[in-house]
Amino acid sequence: MIKTILLVIDSADGAERATTHCMALAATLGSQVRVLYVMSPLPAVERAADALGGTCRDRWAARAGEALAEAAAAAQRHGIAVSTTIVVDSRHDIAILDQAARHRCDLIVLQGHQQDAWASRAIARKVILDSSAPVLVMP
Repeated sequence: MIKTILLVIDSADGAERATTHCMALAATLGSQVRVLYVMSPLPAVERAADALGGTCRDRWAARAGEALAEAAAAAQRHGIAVSTTIVVDSRHDIAILDQAARHRCDLIVLQGHQQDAWASRAIARKVILDSSAPVLVMP
């Protein structure tokens, strides 16, 4: 039985498609969904700029918040219990696996990427190889 699904998204184009399919699956299975957005830490130059005005971090946090709000709204439209989390870690695969283990997720859903496909494939491969839960990668 799949009680908890971890949906990993970002603000790229595939997030909406992955969210739509994940919520339909969760509604069919009666699962709850935890939506995760993993952000890389800001490079030193951007951190210095943030100290002056906070614009880089604010923009990244706003994008993450918008993506999570859209996913939460989709869950609510399906009547699904949802929670959202932002994690800052340069090791996206480790962050994903940590959240999946911490919340005892029965399925991990990763969003496919059209842009920067090499990096997203590397993350997906690591998650697939190291996860104790099944992993679904959306095209």
